[in-house]
Amino acid sequence: MRDLEIRGAGNLLGAEQHGQMADIGYDLYVKFLDEAIKRLQGKEPEEKIDTLIELNVDGYIPSRYIKDEEQKIEVYKRISVIETKRDYSDMIEELTDRFGDLPKQVINLLKISYIKALASKGKISMIRQLNEMIQIEFVDKSCLTMELINEILKRLGEKVRLDASNTCIIRYKYDKESQEDLLNELEDLVGKISSFINSQSEITNELKGEI
Repeated sequence: MRDLEIRGAGNLLGAEQHGQMADIGYDLYVKFLDEAIKRLQGKEPEEKIDTLIELNVDGYIPSRYIKDEEQKIEVYKRISVIETKRDYSDMIEELTDRFGDLPKQVINLLKISYIKALASKGKISMIRQLNEMIQIEFVDKSCLTMELINEILKRLGEKVRLDASNTCIIRYKYDKESQEDLLNELEDLVGKISSFINSQSEITNELKGEI
């Protein structure tokens, strides 16, 4: 993959790969190419959960920051494929270098994209703000184990409310004053959930291997 980043893919997986890369953007192109290579190697890529995020947060690229529409679309594409903290930090550094200091709206957009990546890995299907409550919904009931509930209670205490009618949803009272504080809290919480669920999956896989 490093060689592909430097030299380009050429016609490795098709006759017009360079044209496709121009259409969808470099980062998204490399992501799709990685998935295609894994399939050719007989490795099925992990199913990605497309987490829906609905927050009362201003997250967009102002026209005063990036005036050229094609550049703006390119940057939106790049932001949409953020997967790791390194991707997030690199994007901040690149945008600052190309366009200057980031407006608050762009910082929020980057943070939301990173939270979405964490949520996907944590098997969270939706994060929604409802007045003073934040609702987190998991893909299915099996994700929200008692161990995970206890971990969440340790972090949020009495603010947490479990939905008795649907055991794959938790709600907690949001008491932060700014959009930045809300996103920082969600990054921390969703990051912990993601780490916990992935560690549990690793333990389960190890036990299956021993059997």
